[in-house]
Formats: sequence, structure tokens, C-alpha cells
Amino acid sequence: MGERSGRFELKYLIGKKDYYLLKQMLPRVLKIDPNNAGGEFYTVSSIYFDDPFDTSFYEKVDGVFERKKFRIRYYDHSDAFFKLEKKEKIGGITYKTDMTIEKKAVMTALKDPLYLDVNAYNNSLYRDFVIECKSRRLTPKVVVEYKREAYLLNYEGIRICFDAHIKSFLPSEHIFKKMPMANPIMTEPLYVFEVKYKRFLPNYIRELIQLIDTTQTAFSKYSLSRLQLDRSFKFTR
Repeated sequence: MGERSGRFELKYLIGKKDYYLLKQMLPRVLKIDPNNAGGEFYTVSSIYFDDPFDTSFYEKVDGVFERKKFRIRYYDHSDAFFKLEKKEKIGGITYKTDMTIEKKAVMTALKDPLYLDVNAYNNSLYRDFVIECKSRRLTPKVVVEYKREAYLLNYEGIRICFDAHIKSFLPSEHIFKKMPMANPIMTEPLYVFEVKYKRFLPNYIRELIQLIDTTQTAFSKYSLSRLQLDRSFKFTR
């Protein structure tokens, strides 16, 4: 097997002025993501899993050097396509592995992950997820949803995203039938501006970043969503 490839993820909080400035500049040097058909934002929803001790949450908050978390992702409120993902962070480098899974497995994970069949897929990521669910008692903790606009460059896996209208709600087996009551995490005029790349970032991309009036942040949609739900529903960990 080849060496596992990670990437750097730079995050910034920006306002409308910087968003529109970058939106004018980026199409000159990058291609728009095919998911942004017609130039519109698309919706990303992620079901995050954690154990009874909220290990993934606290590892992020405490800045643990090496950590991981699991999530199931779907798009535009559709239950036709799902991805199981594992995100690992080692220092400043992020590693992500993913696979497509069927709705049946997603529904089981939402109802009770203990009933997931470890042999349902011949895939190491899925087996790792199921074993973690059974041994560490992972359960769905929160659904994080936001609008995304993305741009791509066929060099060093460069991907630039704007995320807006971030909100969260409680996971449930009924989320594909009826939209639950959501809690806003961040609304306009703020956007999360993300720059992702494997090893090198061209100077002209760095110059674009220098145009905006902001500094790099460790913004975490998952952590902020958990905190927001705690405040809204008075959860006890």
C-alpha cells in the first residue's frame, strides 16, 4: 500500500464584503465545483458520532495532537446517497477516508449502532466504524447542516469552500421525512472560508488570502454545534 496522503486545512471567518471580493477573483484561477450547478450553494448535512464521554468533542476543544471522528454525510436533504467518513487529525495535517453506504446501514446507525453488521461491507473503514460503535458505544450526537460553494484546482488537491447558514439539530430516524427544528450556529453576514491542499499552495492563492481582512481560525462546526445544542436543550454530559 502507498503512503497515506493528508492535507492542510486553513479556515477563516469572513464577512460579505470579503466573500464577494473572493467570489469575483476565484473563478479566474479555479474551476467551480460541479455540485454548484448554476452557481448556487448546495446543502451539506453531516451526522456526527461520539461516545458517552464525548471524547471527540473534548479532544477537539483541548487541541489533542492526534484525534479522529466519524460522520455520515448526505447532500441537498436527499436520502439517495450517503458517505461514511473518518476524519483524523495529526498535528496540522488532516486525513480523510470515506466510502459509500446504503440507507439501510444509515438508518441502523441512527436507531442503534450496536445493531450494525460488521460484515455488511468488505471495507476496513466500515469495519473500523462498526467496531468503534460496539466497543466505545458510539451514537449519533448531532446533525450539522450548511450551504456550501466550492472551487477546485487540479493541483495538490486544492479545494476552496465558502460555508454559510450553519445550523444544527438532533439526529433522528425521521430526519429524512420531516425537517427537525434547527439551531443557527452562524448566519450571514459571516462565512467560513476554507482552503484545503495537500503539500503546496501556489503563491497566487496565498495572495488571494492576503486580500481579506481576517486571520486563521480553528473553527469547528461539530464542536460549536454540540455547544449550541447543550445551551438549547440543557444536555448533561
